[in-house]
Amino acid sequence: MALRGQLKCMWAEDILTGNDGNLELVQWGGYMSRVNKYQGSLIKKEIVSNRFERKDTTDVNKWQDLRYLWD
Repeated sequence: MALRGQLKCMWAEDILTGNDGNLELVQWGGYMSRVNKYQGSLIKKEIVSNRFERKDTTDVNKWQDLRYLWD
């Protein structure tokens, strides 16, 4: 779950949420012993990236999750 938190810094929850209303799945991979965590990647990374690229940049309300980081 920590990895999803890091991804949210880059992609807000609306970008990480699929058409079914659930967060996109992460495939957990190698264990990183120096930080005591597993590395993971989005299974549908290309779909999530496309969702981000199609996001309406003119509607500032749709960027509210990221505005919390910027402000």
